[in-house]
Amino acid sequence: MKNKIRVLLSGAGGAGTIELIKNLRASGRYWVAAVDANNYATGLYLADYGEIVPLVQHKDYFSCISKLVEKYSIDVYVPLIDEELIPAYEFAKKKGLKLILPRQEFTALVLNKYKMVKAFQKLGINCPDTYLDEEVTTQNFKNKMLLKPIRGRGSRGIAVIENQNDYEQYFTRQPYKRSEVMLQEYIGGEEYTVSAVVGASGWIYSIVPKKIIKKQGITYLSVTEKNPLIDEIVNKIDSNFKPNGPFNVQLKIFKGKPYILEVNPRFSTTLVHTIAAGVNEVDCIIQDFMGMNKTKKKLDFKDKLVMIRYLTQHYVLENELK
Repeated sequence: MKNKIRVLLSGAGGAGTIELIKNLRASGRYWVAAVDANNYATGLYLADYGEIVPLVQHKDYFSCISKLVEKYSIDVYVPLIDEELIPAYEFAKKKGLKLILPRQEFTALVLNKYKMVKAFQKLGINCPDTYLDEEVTTQNFKNKMLLKPIRGRGSRGIAVIENQNDYEQYFTRQPYKRSEVMLQEYIGGEEYTVSAVVGASGWIYSIVPKKIIKKQGITYLSVTEKNPLIDEIVNKIDSNFKPNGPFNVQLKIFKGKPYILEVNPRFSTTLVHTIAAGVNEVDCIIQDFMGMNKTKKKLDFKDKLVMIRYLTQHYVLENELK
């Protein structure tokens, strides 16, 4: 254990986290601790050490994480839950951890989807037209729209809006206030999830687009695709906003133009597809952040590789549950 890099991962029940734990441990370079609020989270039992912690929003979350960091001499912290990201910066600084995230300013920007859209559009980066509640008029309902939380993750709270009645009814069905959502132009076309494998100094190791074939909360079917349009727009985000860390881009290509839907300032659940295609983004970025990649080089990936995600099982004795 003492010669291995000691990594802490959150969200141990996530589909991507489970495979990530397997991958890091299989490399032989890492000792992995995983945490989750659910004692049935599979990753807890696949890591070298698993621990139940409160929900991220709970006041004791980081104190629990702190004890784990000290007890197991953790070197690297990889937060994978959106609500955890911003407070993770101060925590990691205080504990002397390598935090695998982009710059805090970039993270704060893209977690606010409305501010991100406005900042991107100002620099000529295509995004769907987007409106706050006070900006909405009857003109907005002439075409199909999307209503989504300004802050949120996955598909939570997202609804297709066909008319003004749909818009009004949304607030009777969902727990969001009008000030917490935005109305967005519905963009057709093919959807992509893109791994931007970016190091701490801004070096881009790889941009790996995966065209989504089937998605339900998370991506179940996808195929890697070398696409210069996507390379161009991700490079534009990187050069203008200097994330200096890994991020994930959700976009659609419609009539030959890419439109940014969301940016996740962390590793996404499709990182396993990126790894399978030949770019081990987590291993690469951890080593980069720790100053171990002395020679920077571009990493190529296997084109047209299909990921078919499926359900599997892991077994533990009842008395072994966390």
